[in-house]
Amino acid sequence: MDQFNADTDTYRSVTINSLLSLAGKTVVVTGGCRGLGLSIAVGCAEFGGTVVIVDILDEPKEDLSRLRTENNITLHYRHVNVASYDGLQSTFAEIAETFGCIQCLVNAAGVGTGGPFLECGKAVIDKILDVNVKGTILATQLAIEQMTDKGVEGAIVNISSIGGHAGIPGQQNAAYCASKGAILGFTKSLAVEFAQRRIRVNSVSPGFFLTKVTPGYVERDVERLKLFESLVPMGRFADRAELKSLVAFLLSPASSYITGEDIVIDGGVLA
Repeated sequence: MDQFNADTDTYRSVTINSLLSLAGKTVVVTGGCRGLGLSIAVGCAEFGGTVVIVDILDEPKEDLSRLRTENNITLHYRHVNVASYDGLQSTFAEIAETFGCIQCLVNAAGVGTGGPFLECGKAVIDKILDVNVKGTILATQLAIEQMTDKGVEGAIVNISSIGGHAGIPGQQNAAYCASKGAILGFTKSLAVEFAQRRIRVNSVSPGFFLTKVTPGYVERDVERLKLFESLVPMGRFADRAELKSLVAFLLSPASSYITGEDIVIDGGVLA
C-alpha cells in the first residue's frame, strides 16, 4: 500500500497560477499567422510560453511587432509549408537549437476550401489532405521525436472542427470535414500510445468563429452570416478570445490528467 497515499496536500501547495502557466516552455503554433491560429499563439505567449509561429506565408499578415508591444508578449516567426517534411524537419531542428526542445505543439494550420462535392477536383482534395492531415501528422511526429529524445513532458493540441463530428447545414465541404474527422481519430490513438511517456494529446473542435475567412464575410453576404448565427443555440458567433484560453489551458500543467479528449467549442451546436 505504500505506493497508494491519499493523504496529500498537493491541492493546497500547488497554486492555480503555477498550473496555468507555460513559462519556460517552447511552444510551436502551426498556421499561427492569422485567424484562429494567431489568437492561439497570442494566448500561449500570454501564458508565458516562448511561442514560435510556423506558417506558409512569406510574411505575417499582422504586424507582430505591434502585437508584442500592445500585448507585452514575444512572438517569433518561421516560414515553412507544413506539408513539406524536409522544410518542417529543418525548421523544427532550428527552433530546438535556438529556443530549446519543443514541449508544446498546436496544429492549427489548415485549409477549408468548400463547394459542391462533385465539383471538388483532385487538386483541391490533395491540398486539403496535405495540409490538414499530412501536415498535422508530420509536425506531431517531429515534435514528439524531440520530446522523447530529451525525456520531457509534452502537450499537443490538434485543431479539428465541428465539421469533423457532423454535417453542418449551409456548408458544402465534405473533403474538409473528412480531414477534420481524421484528426479526431489521430488524436485519440496518439494519446494512448504516448500516455506513459507523459506526452498528452488533445484536440479542440471550433464551431462558428467570426474571422476574416469566415464564409460570407469577405463577400459581405449578410444573409449567409445570419444563417450561421441562427444555427447556434447561443445566438452568436464565437470570439477568438474564447478559443485562445482553452488551448493554452490544454497545453498547461493545469490539464495534466487530460489526454485523448476533444473539446467542442460551438455555443451548443452539437449539443
